[in-house]
Amino acid sequence: GVVEMDATGRLAGRGAYVHLDPLCLKESMRKGRLAHALRVAISQENQAALEADLRQALARAAGNAAPLQAAQQQGERL
Repeated sequence: GVVEMDATGRLAGRGAYVHLDPLCLKESMRKGRLAHALRVAISQENQAALEADLRQALARAAGNAAPLQAAQQQGERL
């Protein structure tokens, strides 16, 4: 399966929350926690796409610190 970022939390399927922090995403993938939580293998290409999506989400949130802080506290659904 393909893992994708769901900022709305409305896509069908299994989800996991990851903070809007590149280090958090990298650690969760490196240790296999994200794949375990989602019950799916995550390819290198898919990992790169998730990291790119996270960078885009951070760029969108950079204009307004309050939503970024709220998202970091709650995590953003993948």
